[in-house]
Amino acid sequence: MFLAASALALIAILIPVGVAARYVVNAPIGWIEPVAAILLVAFTFFSAAVTMADRLHVCVNTFVVMLPKPLRVINANVVHVMLLALLVILAVASWELVESTLGQALPEVPALPAAVVYAVVPLGFGLMALMVLANLLAQRLEENDDKADLLLD
Repeated sequence: MFLAASALALIAILIPVGVAARYVVNAPIGWIEPVAAILLVAFTFFSAAVTMADRLHVCVNTFVVMLPKPLRVINANVVHVMLLALLVILAVASWELVESTLGQALPEVPALPAAVVYAVVPLGFGLMALMVLANLLAQRLEENDDKADLLLD
C-alpha cells in the first residue's frame, strides 16, 4: 500500500509542477510526463496487489452463491490456484521483458534505465501472486477451523 500511495503522491506533485512550468513559467520540463506515466503504471500494479490482499477485486459470483457451501469452498480453492498460476506465468514472462531491456535507456528520460521502468510489472505480478497465495492459505486455515468446529459439535 505504501508503494501505491507513494506513486500516487509523486504523480500529484509532478503533474501540477509540469503544468506550472509549461504555462506559467513557459519552460516545459520534458521528463515529467513520461515519469508520471511510469508512476501511473506502478500505482496500478501496486494497487492491484493491495486489492488482491483485501479480496476487493472484481468478481461475478451470481452462480457461486447458489452452490452449496462445500462446492463454494472447492470453487474458491480452484479459482485461487488458477489465479496464482496465471500470476506466476505473467511475472516470469514480464521478467523476461525486463531482462531483454537491460542496458537500454528511455529516450525521454535517459538517466532512467528501461529495465527499472519495466521491473514494476513483474514486481506487481509477484506481489499479486503473494497476496493470492496468502488468501489461499488463509482460506485453508478457515476451512480447517470450520471442520474443527463441526467435530466439536
